[in-house]
Amino acid sequence: MPQFLKDREIAYERLTSMTIVETMAERKTAMLEQDELFIALPGGLGILEEISEAIAAARVGKLNKPCVFFNLNGYYDAMKAMLDTIGCS
Repeated sequence: MPQFLKDREIAYERLTSMTIVETMAERKTAMLEQDELFIALPGGLGILEEISEAIAAARVGKLNKPCVFFNLNGYYDAMKAMLDTIGCS
């Protein structure tokens, strides 16, 4: 989590670990390096940017970790159609 977000929002204090970074770019780099699985829950542009970066890294062989859309109530149906269209499913 970037420090500026931790300062602005309430960070869940009972986590077993939390990585604090300076920028969103550093956050994505740390996420790609440290996480074992990427799950996009229904959300907004931030989650789409993050899962897209993980998928792109996997597609070019820089990441060997699962990338999953949690399609609750069809939330990601349009995304699936778009990924099918561009040959990325």
